Amino acid sequence: MKQINTAGAYYRSALIAFGVIAASGCLLFAGLAAGLSASGADGGSFWYAAAFWLLIWTPFGVYNAAQYRYYKTVTLSNLQSVEPNGTDTSFFRSVGLRATVDFRGTRTAVVTKHVFGAGLAGPNRIDDYIGRTVEIGYNEKKDEWIVTAVQLKP
Repeated sequence: MKQINTAGAYYRSALIAFGVIAASGCLLFAGLAAGLSASGADGGSFWYAAAFWLLIWTPFGVYNAAQYRYYKTVTLSNLQSVEPNGTDTSFFRSVGLRATVDFRGTRTAVVTKHVFGAGLAGPNRIDDYIGRTVEIGYNEKKDEWIVTAVQLKP
């Protein structure tokens, strides 16, 4: 069964953010080049800067687009409602939830995919998930647990 999950929301948000950064920088350099060319000055180097800026940010966009495409259609098994036991931090302030699940006949401690943020904004603020019952599912292809839903009332 396909579920909307936190990993899909995370990569969609990152794709939008990188797209905005790439487009705004490219438009800035292209605008400078067009303005300089219109005033009679040589704006050619700003066209190269616009292309270089776009070239720098394209791999980030491609990666996040591929991840978003995968996680928006991923099929999760072993869906369970659990209450997180705590958090697990990772690279760049991303956070995963710790939980105990019934997996393959035993109680197992797991950490969900690190797609939660500790900041004030973002698609998956960790404060919205701590102390609440969440539904998690297992992604067999990548051997990871992903949060699919959160109970709205604590």
